[in-house]
Amino acid sequence: MKKAFIIFLGLCLFQFVEAQSIYLTEKSGHLTQIQLSNLRSVTFATSSLFMNLKDGVPASFALADIRSIKFTSPILGQETVHQNKTFHLSPNPATDFATLGGSELKDGNFKIRVTDLQGRVVLQELFRALPGNEYVVDVSSLTSGIYFCSLMRENQTRSIKFIKK
Repeated sequence: MKKAFIIFLGLCLFQFVEAQSIYLTEKSGHLTQIQLSNLRSVTFATSSLFMNLKDGVPASFALADIRSIKFTSPILGQETVHQNKTFHLSPNPATDFATLGGSELKDGNFKIRVTDLQGRVVLQELFRALPGNEYVVDVSSLTSGIYFCSLMRENQTRSIKFIKK
């Protein structure tokens, strides 16, 4: 049982890097949303999950009553992130320049938006793509870290994570 809690906690911490909210669903169907900016600490006791919140309101849940815990991304909201096979960025990690390519870059106007883990826009560009075209993005001004590159066209957005060395 302890091993399961340690694995669960590790997964939670991995998700915290990109998340802004936790959605906890109990088996009864009750949904609780907790903003990570309001979370002071998380503690696992014998069979409970305790959350100490900055606003002073404690939250506790019996582990046996929890159906799911979902983390949301500051970039993609509550949408599920799927592996993107139609849009890629290379090299990853990038140093000074990164090249966007893939079948997603067909004829049309696009917007590229690069955001940091806090959701701040650090780079934004417009460009026109031709079929089979690639686009080079200058990332030399970014500090080392993890970023999201979003490719937007009309009402569609595709995002991928990349590392800047």
